[in-house]
Amino acid sequence: LGADQQSGITRSMRVELKGIDLSKPVVVLPQAVADAITTLRTRIARSLLTDDFAKGYTRAHALDDTSAAQTADFMLYSALTTVALRPGKDYSWTVNWPAEPLVGNSPTKATFIWTWASFTLVFFAIGA
Repeated sequence: LGADQQSGITRSMRVELKGIDLSKPVVVLPQAVADAITTLRTRIARSLLTDDFAKGYTRAHALDDTSAAQTADFMLYSALTTVALRPGKDYSWTVNWPAEPLVGNSPTKATFIWTWASFTLVFFAIGA
């Protein structure tokens, strides 16, 4: 794809992901997002039950097929909270954390304030 096409696809993806309303009891996903989640859910659940010594991890021995699928669901929902905007806000449920330029997330002013406030409190609490 050319640069213009890639840029257009990226913009469309951002709009779709940020437009997902996680405040509803039933979350409606754009078809492309639903298809991607279905594919990723299967891959994640399978990877949780597979040893991959080359990548440095072993299977999650405490999980069976059902709990691996539930864990994959949790991971995917958690990922959506980092992108989907809170209703009426211009930031995600995680206040755009972690920052990810690909999806248009950049740290908010509050992120910097809380980061430095936390750092300062820890610094003084340790007594350094």
